[in-house]
Amino acid sequence: MKWLVLSATVLRKPTICPRFCRLCEKETQTMRKLKRVIERAIIVLTAVAAMYGISHGQEDTRIEILPTIVVGQAYEDNIFLSRDNKQSDFITTVSPGILARVNSVKTKLDLEYFPTWVWYHEFSDRDTVRHNAKMDLVHRFTRRFSVELKENYVRTDDPYLQALDPSLRTQNMRRDRNIYERNSASGSMKYQFGREDLVEFGVVHQLLENQDQFLDDASEFGVFGSLAFWLNARNGIEVDLRFSGYDFNREIGPSEREDLKGYDPKGRYIHRFNRNTKVFGEYAIYLRDFEGQQPNYEIHEVRAGLEHSWGRNWNFALETGYFQPSGDLSGGALFSSRIRRKIKDGSLRFGVETGWDEGFLETDTRGFTKFWGASGGVDYQVVEDLRGNANISYRENDREFETNLDDSILYGSLGLRYEVTRLIFLGLQYDYLDVSSEEEANEYVDNRFLLTLSASYALYPFGDRPSRRGSPSIPGGTTGMR
Repeated sequence: MKWLVLSATVLRKPTICPRFCRLCEKETQTMRKLKRVIERAIIVLTAVAAMYGISHGQEDTRIEILPTIVVGQAYEDNIFLSRDNKQSDFITTVSPGILARVNSVKTKLDLEYFPTWVWYHEFSDRDTVRHNAKMDLVHRFTRRFSVELKENYVRTDDPYLQALDPSLRTQNMRRDRNIYERNSASGSMKYQFGREDLVEFGVVHQLLENQDQFLDDASEFGVFGSLAFWLNARNGIEVDLRFSGYDFNREIGPSEREDLKGYDPKGRYIHRFNRNTKVFGEYAIYLRDFEGQQPNYEIHEVRAGLEHSWGRNWNFALETGYFQPSGDLSGGALFSSRIRRKIKDGSLRFGVETGWDEGFLETDTRGFTKFWGASGGVDYQVVEDLRGNANISYRENDREFETNLDDSILYGSLGLRYEVTRLIFLGLQYDYLDVSSEEEANEYVDNRFLLTLSASYALYPFGDRPSRRGSPSIPGGTTGMR
């Protein structure tokens, strides 16, 4: 499923008059908007029909629908993400959306769609409409064979959307407030031939479109496969293989990136001491074949790890190893440590990581990057009906292919969420974003204060009774801007 209408129109140079040209341009823009509205209406109707079709005839089918509206008022002190010339503004958002869930013996389907109307009080030329849509479908044809489809679409100008993922793997650093669109779709088939033995094959397709004409657009098409086989109750092996093709282009000037193909084979041996403790050893090769003049390279990676849990309250994971690229790229150590702790009225988490990664599909695309970072967070039930959370993340990059572009990002947030009723929530949040770079023009600091009110109403139009699990949960992002 693709949520964007991509078309190429060949227009002859107008020879009548400039006014007529402007009218034609306005008409073309109107037709494009109308096409998008019609396409999304068709998608919504198709989703509703799919919900009915996949559940028809299945016993114990439960369909839950949760219309939701989220209203937000934010204040930011650096709207244009500038280093020196800071401009502040108030931003009002309205997000009417819907969450839906189908749960039956063979089928599980989750749908979510939230369009967001955004109004800037001072800089009204920045007014826009954001979109956030997700779909996750799993259908079991037999006890052993199943199919899974996933779709994720976002259109936004929000620099705080995934500013820094807790896992530190996706940075998604923004350097401006221009709109970008991202669509990610995947489908896979899985066959389970033992309690923990399975084979899986699938495809993935991702698109990135930047409204900034000086940033690359990107796309990925890939296929992947995996095999998990346990020799006995304590020893198992996992094999993964992924092939991806990446294409880059931009509206003005040549692309910063060259098109390439990637081959990622990986093998892992696992030994389980007991149900709470296991260790593993892993070897992987990452091959990058560029179509232009950039030298090809390969990265050999060896790592070992330990995972342990103390009951249901403590989880600990530790990984260490080494990676060695070919050519002029430098290698380094791999290290990762994650701790999660459940407490009486909340949870704690902390993690550190160092190694390498690539960001071919990030809004500001990047190649081979060495990094280190740390993150932590706490979620706590302050009093009845009031929860609080605090998060902090830091990551520092060493981009070996781009000179003078090493950078770092520090993100922190504090939030409160008050449950007025079971389906009405009031949220208050503070966000801090600090981007540093060797290129001073790319540096900025931004502060945001956000107040949100969300309300939902549970519907069961196709079921005789509500789910035993209750209504679908309010999305965790109700205290953030969509």
